[in-house]
Amino acid sequence: MKLNLLIILSFIQISIFAQDTENPVEYNYTILYESDFTSGTDEWLTADRGGTGASSYVEVVDGELACRITSIGSISSDIKLYRPGIVLKPETQYKVTFRARAQQQRTIIAYIGESRQPYAAFSGYKGYSVGVTTQEYSYTFGMTAVDSDDNARIKFDVGNYLPDLYIEYIKVEELSVKDPTGIKQVKDVQSAVYPNPVKDILFIDNKDEFQEVQIITLSGKVVKQQEVVKGVNEVNMTEFKAGMYFVALSKEEGRYTMKVMKK
Repeated sequence: MKLNLLIILSFIQISIFAQDTENPVEYNYTILYESDFTSGTDEWLTADRGGTGASSYVEVVDGELACRITSIGSISSDIKLYRPGIVLKPETQYKVTFRARAQQQRTIIAYIGESRQPYAAFSGYKGYSVGVTTQEYSYTFGMTAVDSDDNARIKFDVGNYLPDLYIEYIKVEELSVKDPTGIKQVKDVQSAVYPNPVKDILFIDNKDEFQEVQIITLSGKVVKQQEVVKGVNEVNMTEFKAGMYFVALSKEEGRYTMKVMKK
């Protein structure tokens, strides 16, 4: 009995592990914006919230973009270091990479936000502790099926700490899935995957005789895998965290991949 129980538990552990392993998902990277500030401030600006007493300005010093903070406010958003002009498309993934340091250890809030009210963050708000030595930081995010902006802003909220912030380099890239070598991409797909965004149950109307579906995170981790049959199938995504996922439908002839947003 004990031996059988151990075998059963081992099988359960292996099954769980198999659903939480890395999938060979690779990306193509297309640079949308890149600067090392050798040609100047490159249209970077600062914005000080009125009535808070916060004040700042931007300049290039020894090849670094320097956000000079002369007077702080009470919250980080009282001073924003930002650059407009980033084009973001629906259902697309992006990666932001930057190298930064500060006069003294301090925190910053990094994000890409709307160009219009309410100026929400498409990427969510990313907090970083920046020290006196230049280090590289990065974050990725996905746009929903209904979001887009042809003048989005790269932003750093820096208003509640006095040490100046220095950015040596920054890059924004668009990510697209690169199919693994040897896996053919299925075209002219008639199947439908809905709703998108999805809150709990994702429906797959399988009209192309796909045999399996995988739900994959942006980092390439398979978080769900199940068989599918012809007709309408249900995939329960209730327990998944909000964010962008890949849905990969497979059969012997190849694979079809699309993106869905989990609310």
